Amino acid sequence: SDMELENLDDMERGGIERVDTDGRLPDYDPDAAGNSETNIERLRQRIRIASSTGGRADADAAPPENFRILFHVVTQDHSLPDLLWNQQTRRELRISLETELGSIQRESDVRGGGGRVAWNHRQYAVPYPSLRDEVRVGTVYMRLWLESGDAFIRCWEDPDRLFELLFRRLLCDIDRNHAVANMCVRCLERLYALHAHTIGVFHDVLILVRSMALTTSAESQHRILSLLATLLGVAGEDGEEDDGRVRLPGNAEQLLNAESISLLCQYVAWGHTNRAQVGNLMD
Repeated sequence: SDMELENLDDMERGGIERVDTDGRLPDYDPDAAGNSETNIERLRQRIRIASSTGGRADADAAPPENFRILFHVVTQDHSLPDLLWNQQTRRELRISLETELGSIQRESDVRGGGGRVAWNHRQYAVPYPSLRDEVRVGTVYMRLWLESGDAFIRCWEDPDRLFELLFRRLLCDIDRNHAVANMCVRCLERLYALHAHTIGVFHDVLILVRSMALTTSAESQHRILSLLATLLGVAGEDGEEDDGRVRLPGNAEQLLNAESISLLCQYVAWGHTNRAQVGNLMD
C-alpha cells in the first residue's frame, strides 16, 4: 500500500546516512511498467535495484547496507523451519531493547550524565518467551520442519550436521520425553531420505537398535523401525520399487549380528500377536 511505502521511505531516511548519493536506492514506483503489486515482487525488485546500484560504487568501499529491505522484512510475519517471527516476537524484541537502553541511560546518569558507557553487544541476547515451547534443534524448529515441503529440506546446506544434532537430541530424550524423541526420529527419517548420499553411511545403526529395545514407548519403537527401514532402503508398504530410495549397503551390514537379528525377529513375531499381549511383553 502507499502507507507501507511511505513507512519504508521514512525508515530508510532515518536509518541510512550516506556520503555518496549516487548509489542511493531509488524510489520505487508501483505504477511503473513491469512492477508487481505483491509484497514479494516489490521486495525482489528492491533487491535487484540495490544490486545494480551497488555495482557503481567504489570497488574498495564496503557495499552499502540496505536498511529499507531489512525493516521491510522485519515488519512481516514469517513461519519457516528456521525462522519464527510475528507480532509477539517483535513486541518482545522492542521490550528487550527498551529495557537495555534504559539500563544504559541509568548507568550514564549515575556517572553524572557524562562520559561513555561500555556495552558488550556480543553478550547481549534477546529472550523470546513466546518461543519457549517450540522444540528446537540447532537452528531448526522441528514442528515447522515436519510441516515443510521436500523442496525446503532439499535446499538445506548442512544436512550431515543437522542429522548429528537430531540424533544426539534423540538419545537425550528417548527415555525422558517420548514426544520430543518421536519428533527427532521423524525429522531424521525425512532428512536422510532426501540427503542420504550427502550424509553417507550412518555408523550408529546398532545404537538405534538398542534404543528401540530399551524404550518403553510403543510409538517410539514404531518410529525407530520406520527410520531403520529408510536407512536400509526398504520399499514402501505397497511393495513397489522406488528409484529414489536409499542404497547404502554399509547401513545394512551393521545389522548382521545376533543381537540385531534376534530383536528384529522378535518384532516380527509381535506383529502377529494381540496388541494387549504385546503391551504386557514390553512391560
